[in-house]
Amino acid sequence: MTELTSLPQFPWLSLLVALPLVGALLCLMHSKRPADCRALSLATSLAVFGVALYLFTCHGQGEGRWLLYEDVSWIERFGARYVLAMDGIALLMVLLTSFMQVSAVLLAWRIERHVSSFFALLLLLEAGLMGIFLAYDLVLFYLFWEVALIPMFFLICVWGGANRRQAALKFFLYTLVGSFFMLIAIIALYQIHGAQSGVYSFVIGDLLQTQLTAAQEGWLFAGFMAAFIVKSPLVPFHTWLTDALTESPAAGSLDLTGLLLKTGIYGLIRVAFPLFPNATESFLPILAVFALIGLFHAAWSAYHQDDIKRLLAYSSISH
Repeated sequence: MTELTSLPQFPWLSLLVALPLVGALLCLMHSKRPADCRALSLATSLAVFGVALYLFTCHGQGEGRWLLYEDVSWIERFGARYVLAMDGIALLMVLLTSFMQVSAVLLAWRIERHVSSFFALLLLLEAGLMGIFLAYDLVLFYLFWEVALIPMFFLICVWGGANRRQAALKFFLYTLVGSFFMLIAIIALYQIHGAQSGVYSFVIGDLLQTQLTAAQEGWLFAGFMAAFIVKSPLVPFHTWLTDALTESPAAGSLDLTGLLLKTGIYGLIRVAFPLFPNATESFLPILAVFALIGLFHAAWSAYHQDDIKRLLAYSSISH
């Protein structure tokens, strides 16, 4: 496997993922004490934000490809490794995620129903998002991609508006179908790389060396794109967002528009474009056309909305 940099003395990146998970578990353990759950959730979110600020201050001006890089043996039999990596883009997304999470907790402070579950799901969502922005192994990336889906589904389904179940199901099905195609593409790329090199690996740095035919690259790129354009969301795969955003609770809406939608674009930049540069060059004009159509369609739809959440949804698509 390609060595990029040595393991940091302290696993700061793992801490960014672990803190919200521990906080979520503690919230569930204090299910009969809502005030404690609120305090735990806020304390955890502030701690994660503090770590992100520390990394931005102390490592934001680092040299080299990666500011921080953690690589630990995980599932050796299948070539999956626990690899977390942070460059400048990932650092900004980590900082944004931690700040938005503090805002979401404060916004949800007056939640009265199933308080411990609500804040546990918020923290689980934060852990999933941190993992997406830091994972540099495709198994790990896919795992966090799915982890982020589950809490958002329940936040909408349990604490949402009158049509929350329909909106949650639509969100779940759209993203799940896209994720299924990405999973197929991940397995196919893994097999192709292993057949060529004799070393089976899911680490993105290793997979960058894979030699692909034009047809292989096109199909694999399409598989990853299925997940990323749904999450972005790109027209015509955007209809889930208006319903999900309209029906979700305020804190869920904040995380949905401020963070979850960013994962699609981030996936393109971190995964799809580097792995499939030739397919990117071929498909980019088509994507640009759909993005342009989506911009004008969403802007026109937003202009005619009288519901603030639907207005926010269409403006998010437009941008």
